[in-house]
Amino acid sequence: MMGPKRITLAMTGASGAQYGLRLLDCLVQEEREVHFLISKAAQLVLATETDVLLPPKPQAMQQFLTEYTGAAAGQIRVYGKEDWMSSVASGSGAPSAMVVVPCSTGTLSAIATGACNSLIERAADVVLKERRQLIIVPREAPYSSIHLENMLKLSNMGAVILPASPGFYHQPQSIDFRKICCRVGASIIKRVGMNKTLIATLLLSIVFSSGCASVRTLDAAQAGAPVIYSGTRLDWYSLQGGCYPVERFGAQAPKYAALDLPFSLLLDTLLLPWALAVELGVGLTVQGGR
Repeated sequence: MMGPKRITLAMTGASGAQYGLRLLDCLVQEEREVHFLISKAAQLVLATETDVLLPPKPQAMQQFLTEYTGAAAGQIRVYGKEDWMSSVASGSGAPSAMVVVPCSTGTLSAIATGACNSLIERAADVVLKERRQLIIVPREAPYSSIHLENMLKLSNMGAVILPASPGFYHQPQSIDFRKICCRVGASIIKRVGMNKTLIATLLLSIVFSSGCASVRTLDAAQAGAPVIYSGTRLDWYSLQGGCYPVERFGAQAPKYAALDLPFSLLLDTLLLPWALAVELGVGLTVQGGR
């Protein structure tokens, strides 16, 4: 297993809650032990930007996130704002790496000045003083001189400043936030030193998803068209010489259907719960307390 086994993941009140959720998914897939911290402002942003409503109590939140990500029992550990006896607050017990994503400029300032008024700030302070790895993912625009000075201060202390600035080398033809999250998540994972296979998977999903059959059929959303394994079926239909893909699936098959087939199969499998819900007319909105 490459990279740290135990990682602290903190989410604060900047826009970009999806980045934190996506990284949590990746860490769970990598079988890392995640020590999860979230501010009240971040919970509000999460409820605004997504359909995920976290329970307010740490224990209930831990159970919810375990089920939400498919994590093993005890793999995700959630702590409250003032849980000063937790392992992340101690230099002898804290994980060797911490990521704050998204990082608000208020949290950025508090960490840079060593405020330690919350467990998130204390956990970051511990990582810095112990000379461990701290990755800050700020999400703000524009940056003021104060913001930039705080970033410089933390960078001089050894922290990595990794703004949520996705690249566009894959020539996107439309805005798909899943791809943006994948690219930023891959950058974070690379810095933490985790599995290169996972990084490659994330980047391949960016490259191929813009033209893959699954994305095309889902974007088309044609009434009466197949929903379950739609991309896989479109690729197979094309390989069998089908002449009416648009009429049947609402989209043209990719130029290289045989190459696309395994990627569409993978994506269709990941989206199977959603596809089944659509087919059955069931909503997937998660309900719960903040």
